Amino acid sequence: MIVSIFKIFSVPLNLENQDNEVNEICAALAKADIVFLILNSLKYLANEMVPIGITLMSRLVFSAESSKQFA
Repeated sequence: MIVSIFKIFSVPLNLENQDNEVNEICAALAKADIVFLILNSLKYLANEMVPIGITLMSRLVFSAESSKQFA
């Protein structure tokens, strides 16, 4: 279930021409303290699924407008 949620949260970050919408989504995720939630949920994943959560965090950190919120 956690992996499915991570994949759903990753979908908007994969869109290219939707910068304004992606920034709004990232702002909402920052308010929800998503990085803390991702880090806490990693302990429940099998070792081969951990990179999915790490990839989501890295996309959030390296997103253009909202990277300061997550870094």
